[in-house]
Amino acid sequence: MIFRFAAILALTVFFAMIVAAQTTRTPAPAPGVTHVIVDGVPVAAVRQEGSWSVASTRSSPVVNGHRYTFVWPDGESDVHVVSGTRNDGWVQVDGTARWLNTGMALSIEEVR
Repeated sequence: MIFRFAAILALTVFFAMIVAAQTTRTPAPAPGVTHVIVDGVPVAAVRQEGSWSVASTRSSPVVNGHRYTFVWPDGESDVHVVSGTRNDGWVQVDGTARWLNTGMALSIEEVR
């Protein structure tokens, strides 16, 4: 009888520990593990110097009035005369209302 009671108590405590471990929001560290060193990985000490600044540098590499070959991701290439530029990477071509995104081109080469 005492053995059966002890076994039921042990199973109940074990089950309670399993439920508590599964519902804990943060994992508990393993006993005795407080610092881990991985050999072969360089240590990097990084700190911010100066002021933080974020800028978009998507200006196009083309000049108005010049002729360029644009190569696109599908391998197709087009030759256009640039007639207008914006500072966000879009260029107007061939004096029409057609705009190309220079950020999408794989390469842009000036044609002479």
